[in-house]
Amino acid sequence: MAAGMIRQVKRRDLDLEAYDRLVTGCSTGLPYAESWFLDALTGGNWKVLVSGDYEAVLPLPVKRSTRHFFRKVIAQPIMCQQLGVYGAGESPHTAVPELYERLYEMRPFAYSFNFNEKPPEPPPGLKLLRMPNYVLSTKPAYIDLYGEYSTNLRRNLRKAKKTGLRVEVSRDVRFAEELIRFKNSTMKSGGQWVNLSRQSRLKYAKPAMRLMRAALERKSGVFAKVVLDGELLSAAFSINTIERSVYLIAATNSKGKSMGAGHFLVDGIIRKIAGRNVVLDFEGSKVPGIARFFKMFGSVDQPYYHLHR
Repeated sequence: MAAGMIRQVKRRDLDLEAYDRLVTGCSTGLPYAESWFLDALTGGNWKVLVSGDYEAVLPLPVKRSTRHFFRKVIAQPIMCQQLGVYGAGESPHTAVPELYERLYEMRPFAYSFNFNEKPPEPPPGLKLLRMPNYVLSTKPAYIDLYGEYSTNLRRNLRKAKKTGLRVEVSRDVRFAEELIRFKNSTMKSGGQWVNLSRQSRLKYAKPAMRLMRAALERKSGVFAKVVLDGELLSAAFSINTIERSVYLIAATNSKGKSMGAGHFLVDGIIRKIAGRNVVLDFEGSKVPGIARFFKMFGSVDQPYYHLHR
């Protein structure tokens, strides 16, 4: 395919039906590149590199960067782990290498490809990193999944169960604000946003709220929480596609950690989806402690590549 057939299309000019058909028709099962997801997360600030008559697409989130005098830059948003090339056929990323060439010419500040891709080596000034991402197939029965848990995890779950912890599942949009407040209150103990300043945590609360509301409206979002005598100890928000359940936002407070509430929460999620042909996607992590936590459940690394300056 000729490089001249690659064009840049603004969000407002996008053929959404053609775009979403490509994205949802691919075998990744990831929600990040779907138009509703990007609309909610970025507030509509994204565009797309389109090959031909929507034979392949590469979405590009855009933001104004304080590091670059408030100029618009291509940057991977938080809560959007993987994007990349989507198209017809088994390997659209190898069929349309010109999409990578055009992306590299635009010199993105940060961009992550989906796990199906091995992007070509970037030019000088851009670096490509291999990032870990732990996933667990929940197709086996729960008893078989439990058998793959680490010995330490099974011991922690037995202790947690004796304390009277309870897992609750909800799709009540009112819990979204509570989850954001709860996550921000637990930041000193770690978590997905551990390296963000307090100002940044508050800044990211707005897109997180938009994303949760949009997913709940589509009936693809769900909350899970661990409570003891009415007290919230651990909580998570997941987005579900036909093939994947993405563990997107999660937090456990110090009391919950001492009682194994985080382990109990993930085990409760696994119980709910065990026996289905679904992949539980833990969304990381390169943080050793978090990676060890995910691996306790028998998950395996399904890496992806991240491009940055």
